Order: sequence, then C-alpha cells, then structure tokens
Amino acid sequence: MRAIGEQIPPDASVLVAAVEHRWVERLRSELQAAGARVLLDEIRADIVEQLESGGTVAFSFTGDGQDTAGARLSAAGDGTGWFEGFLASEDGLVLTAAELSDESLPGPAEPHG
Repeated sequence: MRAIGEQIPPDASVLVAAVEHRWVERLRSELQAAGARVLLDEIRADIVEQLESGGTVAFSFTGDGQDTAGARLSAAGDGTGWFEGFLASEDGLVLTAAELSDESLPGPAEPHG
C-alpha cells in the first residue's frame, strides 16, 4: 500500500475494492479500458479465515502529501476485536495495536495511606 501511495499524484483518487474472483477479470478489463491503472492482490489467508468464521475486518488509510495514517479494525465472531494502526511522517513512525474485549476496566486504585 505504501508503494501505491507514493505513486499517486496530488488530487488523484484510489479505489480499493474486494471483488469475488469471478468478477476480477471483467472489472480489470473495464477499468483499464477507462484508463485506470489496476493493481491486484489477494486477501491474506488470516483475513479469509476471520471472515469465514463470522468475523469482520475494516481498513482505513489517509494521507495529506506529508503524513500517512492507516488502521485495521477487526472483530471475531465471539465479539473480541483488534485494532492495529500506524502514523508515518517526516518525524518518524508510530505503530500501535490493542486487543478489544467486553471485559470491564479495573476501577480506580485505592488510596494508600
């Protein structure tokens, strides 16, 4: 995705779509006929497994020409979830991840005294 982002000229658009295999060739052909640059990749096995087990996955990416951010939020069929994200800028790179659950957070600590 980063390589794709680096090749996008200012004020251009990108479409990321999940398409059933039976539609890939037709969609590619029509997009290319319209002058689009088409890049294809398959969904990773862990995402396929998650979707087939009743889970969900969402991705979001944005950039302003200087900074780029992206995130993946996924949930399993049992309600647990995960968040993974990054922010990249000239100043550096920040990566973060968290496991989400329905467990309550602990209450405030008792004062020592």
